[in-house]
Amino acid sequence: MSDTGTGQGPPAPPPQPSPATKGRRALGGRVGVWTLSIAAVVIIPMLPLLVEARKNAGVVKEENYLLTAAVLAAGFGFTSEGNFFRAAYILVFLACIVFDQPDAAAGATLTGPATVTAIQPSPLVAFASAHSAWAGDAIGWILDHAALDMVLAVAVLQAIERFVWHVVLDRRFPDWLKGS
Repeated sequence: MSDTGTGQGPPAPPPQPSPATKGRRALGGRVGVWTLSIAAVVIIPMLPLLVEARKNAGVVKEENYLLTAAVLAAGFGFTSEGNFFRAAYILVFLACIVFDQPDAAAGATLTGPATVTAIQPSPLVAFASAHSAWAGDAIGWILDHAALDMVLAVAVLQAIERFVWHVVLDRRFPDWLKGS
């Protein structure tokens, strides 16, 4: 036993990690991996939408939003590990297909005298507007921008799922880094 000059004996050994945290990276490193994964699998595949918006004065065709959301939802649905996320991706994919169908009335021709009537808001918008003006406006905006909503839904779902994978479960990204 060596005397350190304080009369208390040798210094205490450094604290050992608990079995639950043994081998885990620090929270900052896990958040960094999550951020990298979001950039690689969500933001980069959406770059064509940003290019189209830049070329067309900020306008992106609705069908391009729907196509991007459908392709991402299908791809993420195959790699998803949870049934909730898999079901959500399937629903987004199906919604994209439904929203991408042309309106039946779009190609219709009028054969008789036409009368112009005001377009009535949907029952959901009317109900929300009756309770508060901002709620009706918000729901109306969401319904008017359904294609953009599909892209945002896929991005948010993937961000949440990857948060669980990389921050909570401490998985590496890309997958080939498992040995590091």
